[in-house]
Amino acid sequence: MLFLLTPLAFYPGLLFGDLPLLHPWESGYSEWLRSETVEQFLAGQAPLWSSARLAGVPLVEDPRSALGSPQSWLTWAFGAEVARGVCAWLFTGLMGAGTWLWGRSLGWRSGSALVAGILAQANPVLHLGLLDGAAATLALLPWALLALERTRSTGRPWAALGVTALLWGGDPGLGVCCVLVLIGWWLWRGAQARELVLSFSADSCRRR
Repeated sequence: MLFLLTPLAFYPGLLFGDLPLLHPWESGYSEWLRSETVEQFLAGQAPLWSSARLAGVPLVEDPRSALGSPQSWLTWAFGAEVARGVCAWLFTGLMGAGTWLWGRSLGWRSGSALVAGILAQANPVLHLGLLDGAAATLALLPWALLALERTRSTGRPWAALGVTALLWGGDPGLGVCCVLVLIGWWLWRGAQARELVLSFSADSCRRR
């Protein structure tokens, strides 16, 4: 519940419908791109190209268009300002709650995981572009790490869902970086597990 309130610390204007843009040009272009893609799709056209901007720009080929993302449909249906407000609340809350759950899965105390969640919510990348894909991708990183831990503990392919979610976010570059973080974490956790097993085996041998 706390992570539903902490977005107000970063965006107090949410209560009054006033949300500042920290990266106005990029956010404005992404908002237009999303709306144009949805409009062409609903008109029965393949959203491949728009001649409404400059000498023409690609639509669905640009990952920021994100036709399958709720961000795009919110932008089209309610306008950019409403979409930014919903996304500010959603992504900031997701970042904090995901970090808290991931910390708890690692055995952290509730208070320590709570502090980690609030600090994660302060990540500037999360706030630079609420509609350009970076925020959605980064907010899903702790959930992907949590899925990785679930895969380690249950053997089920939760990690695949985490990787898919990261690539769905709409920022392929940041998504690939996050996937590299997942690979590094997986290898580190595997090495840590092997060290624990070897240490336990060595202690057992000494006792014999």
